[in-house]
Amino acid sequence: MKREKVIGSSVPRAESVEKVTGRAVYAVDVSLPEMLWGKVLRSRVAHGRIKRIDVSKALASPGVKAVVTGRDVEGVKIGRQIYDMPVLADGVARFVGEKVAAVAADSEENAEQALEQIEIEYDELSPLLDPVEALSPAAPLLHPQVMEYKGLPGKLPGDRPGPACGRTALYSCTRSFPQSARFPFGKAPPLRGHRRDSRSA
Repeated sequence: MKREKVIGSSVPRAESVEKVTGRAVYAVDVSLPEMLWGKVLRSRVAHGRIKRIDVSKALASPGVKAVVTGRDVEGVKIGRQIYDMPVLADGVARFVGEKVAAVAADSEENAEQALEQIEIEYDELSPLLDPVEALSPAAPLLHPQVMEYKGLPGKLPGDRPGPACGRTALYSCTRSFPQSARFPFGKAPPLRGHRRDSRSA
């Protein structure tokens, strides 16, 4: 039986033609009956308490079906291992771009216009911009309830009480890494439709 050679060979990607010709279908291309569009309002401050948030004008905007803030999902957190990220900023915004409110509307344009109607007032706090300064005892705590988060690692095997868990030496070093990010052609947003007989599609 003849074995096909794969390593070192040029193997075409099955979806390449569809992508370069514009025929590939992404989530943004899908439209379902009575589908709603979701948009989020993001923080413009690096660190601050949310003093006031008024969504009344957004709720009255054309096509808007719902507006949600951190008060509506208080205490709900997400994360890959440690659940430390509020679904929506819950009283405090900890970085520029953190989600503080969400809108559902019957069109993308109406959702975006509703975001502009949300009034929010911050009490700006000093941001932590240096990881070394963040280690200082005087640095503000970004997560004062961290010990209540789900997913925290337990004790490491072999750890014993006492200074440095019984280890005889402590090493310290500083490393720098370049900032990098990868962006796929298509993200994986949730998409769900509902039939009138209550079955989901």
